[in-house]
Amino acid sequence: MPDYKSSKIYAIKSEQASKFYIGSTTKRLCSRMAQHRQNYNKYLEKKIDYDCSFDILQYSDAQIQLLESFECNNKDELNAKLQTFINNYKDKAVNKPKEKKIREKKEKKIKVKSKEKPIKEQPKEQPKEEIKKEESIKEGPPKYTNRLQALRAGIKID
Repeated sequence: MPDYKSSKIYAIKSEQASKFYIGSTTKRLCSRMAQHRQNYNKYLEKKIDYDCSFDILQYSDAQIQLLESFECNNKDELNAKLQTFINNYKDKAVNKPKEKKIREKKEKKIKVKSKEKPIKEQPKEQPKEEIKKEESIKEGPPKYTNRLQALRAGIKID
């Protein structure tokens, strides 16, 4: 889990570019820069999508520079500080100012799978005698829910 007590706002600059990239991290700056370069190489290999930091990382002299180090309590506070920097340097930064996004809880959609039942063959007609036997078996003596009801009705229970 990130340690937000060691939060940083940084810029990635190049002598060859008139603008710079602004980012935030809780990692060491050298580790973060290595991660940016790794992502840029993946982008060149068409393995990941474009990121605005790549506008600066395309230059071999791109370097990371600390703008501010501070303590905060969570990612939202870090992102708010980052957004302040991006808004203050909007003409010089390659970052696009982001509108505040309201987090919405997504309702879980329950998908009902339709179960197709195979068409059963129609049973062959049974002779009338067999049907009468089945009906007499079904009728049988009345069923009682407990022993007391059976005894009151005069039925012996084993």
